[in-house]
Amino acid sequence: MRTLAVTPIAFALGAAATRIALRWSPPAVHASVLAQPFPVATDWGAFGAALWCVLVLTLAVAAIGYVATLRAATEVSIAAILAASAAALCAAWLFPVWFSSDVYAYATYGELARLGANPYAHQMLPHGNAIFDAAFPQWGNPPPVCVYGPLFVEIARALVQVAAPLGVRAQLDAFRLLASVSLVVCAALAYLAAGGDRRRRAAAAVAVGLNPVLIWASAEGHNDAVMMAIVLGSFVALRRYGPGVAAFVAALAALVKIPAAIAAVGIAVAASGGERTRARTAWLGAFTGLAFASVMLRPWAQGVARQIGGRGHYDPQASFQALFAFRPELAIALAVLGAAACAAYGATMLRKGESDGWCALALGAWLLIPNPYPWYGLWIVAVALLAPGGRFSQTLMLVALFTPLRYLPDAAGTLGPASSTALALLASLPLLGAFRPRAPGAESAIISAP
Repeated sequence: MRTLAVTPIAFALGAAATRIALRWSPPAVHASVLAQPFPVATDWGAFGAALWCVLVLTLAVAAIGYVATLRAATEVSIAAILAASAAALCAAWLFPVWFSSDVYAYATYGELARLGANPYAHQMLPHGNAIFDAAFPQWGNPPPVCVYGPLFVEIARALVQVAAPLGVRAQLDAFRLLASVSLVVCAALAYLAAGGDRRRRAAAAVAVGLNPVLIWASAEGHNDAVMMAIVLGSFVALRRYGPGVAAFVAALAALVKIPAAIAAVGIAVAASGGERTRARTAWLGAFTGLAFASVMLRPWAQGVARQIGGRGHYDPQASFQALFAFRPELAIALAVLGAAACAAYGATMLRKGESDGWCALALGAWLLIPNPYPWYGLWIVAVALLAPGGRFSQTLMLVALFTPLRYLPDAAGTLGPASSTALALLASLPLLGAFRPRAPGAESAIISAP
C-alpha cells in the first residue's frame, strides 16, 4: 500500500533538509553542535525556530500518510505495518539535531547505578567521567534526581555498561535503540490486544506504529515507549488470561515510569462492572502488582520526598494552562475545573457502557499537564485505542499530533507574552474536538475493556 511509504519518506526528507540547514548555522550554533555527542537544539534563537519549523513540516507530511493508512487499514498486513514503522524510525534517526536532552539524563542515572551510587540522591557529580561531562551542559551539576522506577534504572545501567567500549554517543544511542524497538513492539502488541476483525487490529497497529509524533519521540530515546510496551502487553494478557493477570502486568509498568500504575487500577475498575468473581480477580491482581511495585519503589519515593519538594517552577508552555499563564492561580483553577468536568462526564459515559468515557478521563488528566511534551503522546494514544471512533478518542489522537509545539520554547529560547499565548492557543485548538457531535456507532473499541 503506497501510503505506508509516506511517513518514512517524510522523515528522510526532513533529515536531509535539516542537514542542509546546518550548513548555514550561526557560529555559536555550529560550535554547540560540534560540542555535543548528541546535538540538542537549546536556546538557538531564530535558527532553532527554523529547525523546529522543519520538524513540524516533516511531521505534518508524515501525518498525511498516517491518516490515509488509518482510513485504509483493511488493505494493510501487520508485517507491512511493522516494516513501515521500523523504516520510519530508521529515517528519523538520520536527523542530525534533536529537541530533547532526556537521553543524557538516562545515561547519567545508568552510570550512577553502574558506579554503585544512588541515582535518587541530589548530589554533585565529579568531572572526568565522559557521561557526566556530556550531561552537565544539558542538565547542570548536580543534575535532577532520577524520577524513574528501579526497573528502568537497571535497564539504564545495563545499556551504559554494554555500550561503554563504543563511547558516549553509542551509550546515548543505546537508549534510542531501546525506545525505537519498543515502539515497533508496541505496534505488534496493539495488534494482538485489539478485538474484532483484521481491519480493527491493523488500525490499532497503525495508530501506534505509524504515528509520526510517537516515531519522533521514540527516535529521541524516550522511555515512555518501554513503559507503554508493558501496558499494551497487559492488554494482550487481558484477552488471553483475564483481568487478574492483566492488572498485575500493568502494575509492573510503574517500575519504569510511575504514572503507569493508573493502568492497573483502570483494568480493575473496568472489571468491576462485570461478573463478581472476575472483578475480585482483577482487584487482587492490581493490588498484588501495586504492592510489589511499591516495595521496589521505596528508594524512588524516599529520594523524591527528600529532594524534589519545593524545587519545581510553574512555567506552562504550549498548553491549555499556558493560555492563562499571566495569572497562575487562574490557570490552575481552570485546569482543575476542566479536568473535573471531563472526569464527571467520562464517569457518566462509563456507567452507560460507553468506552469513550476512558478517553474523556484521559483528556481531563491532560488538562492538568502544564507542559505536554511529545513523548506524553504515547500515553494518550494508547488510551485512544479503547474507543477509536469516539469524539474524545479522536480528540486525544489530534492532541497528540499537536504536542511538538512544546519544543519551540526550548529550541528558540524564551518567547514573548504574545508568542507564548499564540502557541498556547494553537496547542489548545484540538481540545475543541471534544465538543463536536457524537458520531453514531462510535463506541466500538479496538482494545477491549475487561
